[in-house]
Amino acid sequence: MVKNKIGELSLHKRGFGFIIDGDNKYFVANKNLLSAAEGDVVEYEVVMYKGKEEAKIIKVIKRKKDEFIGRIINSQNFSFVETNELAKDIYIKRKDTMKAKTNDIVRVKIKDFGSKDRKPEAIVIRIYGNANTATDIVNAKIDEMQIPRKFSKEILTYTDRISKFDLEKELEKRVDLRKIDHITIDSEDTKDIDDAVAVIKTDSGYKLYVSIADVSYFVKENDILDNLAKDRGNSIYLYDRVIPMLPRRLTNDLCSLNEKEEKLAFTALIEYDNNAKVIRSEFFKSVIISKKKCSYDEVNEVLINNKEHEFKKMLNIMDELSKKLSILSKKRGSIEFEFPELKLVMGEHNKDIIEIKLRNRQEAEILIENFMIAANEEVAKYLYYNNIPAIYRIHEKPTLEAMSELNKELKSIGLSVKDESILSSRLYKIVEKVNDTGYKHFIHKLILRSMQKAIYSKDNKGHFGLALDNYLHFTSPIRRYSDLIVHRVLDRSLNEYIDEFKKAKLEKRFNTISNHISNTERRAQRLENLAQDIKLAEYMSDYINEKYDATVTSVLDNSKVYITLSNYIEAELENDNNLLYNLNDKIKVSITKVDILNGKVYARKV
Repeated sequence: MVKNKIGELSLHKRGFGFIIDGDNKYFVANKNLLSAAEGDVVEYEVVMYKGKEEAKIIKVIKRKKDEFIGRIINSQNFSFVETNELAKDIYIKRKDTMKAKTNDIVRVKIKDFGSKDRKPEAIVIRIYGNANTATDIVNAKIDEMQIPRKFSKEILTYTDRISKFDLEKELEKRVDLRKIDHITIDSEDTKDIDDAVAVIKTDSGYKLYVSIADVSYFVKENDILDNLAKDRGNSIYLYDRVIPMLPRRLTNDLCSLNEKEEKLAFTALIEYDNNAKVIRSEFFKSVIISKKKCSYDEVNEVLINNKEHEFKKMLNIMDELSKKLSILSKKRGSIEFEFPELKLVMGEHNKDIIEIKLRNRQEAEILIENFMIAANEEVAKYLYYNNIPAIYRIHEKPTLEAMSELNKELKSIGLSVKDESILSSRLYKIVEKVNDTGYKHFIHKLILRSMQKAIYSKDNKGHFGLALDNYLHFTSPIRRYSDLIVHRVLDRSLNEYIDEFKKAKLEKRFNTISNHISNTERRAQRLENLAQDIKLAEYMSDYINEKYDATVTSVLDNSKVYITLSNYIEAELENDNNLLYNLNDKIKVSITKVDILNGKVYARKV
């Protein structure tokens, strides 16, 4: 007799699910779900249906949760709630609705999960607001993803008690870099400033200082703040707010490298020859003063339009070094993707969109990116070659199947990767080939879709996209827990011998942390993308029947066709006439409807 298996259910919003068991992925039809919900641990058997193996759930072993969020609909005698996390609607008695109105978003607590033939029953415990209001929906989605958005009184009290460092005491243990002309270069509205940079031209080349906020001084291993940061994993940046990893007293004040303030830092000093090849690097704790908070726009005015600036000379030297680093990056096959990244400019109280802009990636942005990559790589090399455990930022090669599928899509528009063997340099050549064409952004998106996701790992597997053998995250400890871990282990390795027993303990711990923060990062990315889509759908609700030029950007067996409008917003094409579309087709469309709750915009060809 075949023994039943145990697995975790992943539910699709269309009412079916999947159970992944090792290399196998079993489809679960709606009729075979019983009362299981998203994330539940279930016992199941494998059954045959039309010649294919499927899963049939026998019983639910462990519930992931008993509270769900969805949209309520009232009838005369009862109400029900639709949610993507349960295959069935949830039955609510009228007395248990908290007087929620039809189309409100609500949180419910399950009293009875029901059965194969009976709906689950619940009571409403919170009303978020209307399902056509982006802010209310996003607040609900944050809770649905179980993302904490506030700090407890205990955390805030603990943070308020943290005293500023003793400067004289720290100067005895640190390198004094206060006379080095560090500056910060960020977006205009950045308040959590992780990194400051300085470049000095030497007879043999360049000295690059990348000084990073020393968060580890304030957040001690295993203390209440460390556990908080580990749990959250990272800060989350939404169109109208930031959900920080740490309380704002740390992110915006104590740790942030604010202008003209003495700050504790962890510095990577990299020396280059005149061709930007690394001669040597070293790492040390420091005290710095950022001489000026510069914005990307301000620096671009200097580098592109030759505008006067108090640090113009150093900025030009930085640009000179950056351009040389870019040349080396391209030679090794690093893939530089460029596609429209939207910035939503919000009005008063962050309520309405007043402008949709593209985030430009110009000299200043590239400069900072190059310097951060350089510091991250040097730290990774040091830890790897000294056999010190670390958390690496890895990006594995695309699969052969993904490359083959990409080639089909590229061939359909007259491009191809002649040799499908997986080298970043081959994809780089495609990227370079289309950079001066009107469909550059479109091709970059296609290639990016074919790639695996970058993740955190205790194992150093290199970074395919950057074409680097050694890479990790060191430069953003205010907003990423991985960087805080790297700071601690780097500091420890510089000050003590770590024996094999200690290394084994670190490796085991780093494996657990890597898996966790990879998950919190994915969760953050999902929320960031979904929140923007929801807000854009709300914005487009004012433009029903408006006409736009559009480009076909995805065709799924011609059953689903996705387009990008001329204002860079994505929409799904209602293809009622089953017309055949190809990637990069240019069409004229009219907006037909929006689904604000799920962040969807729909259009029809005109």
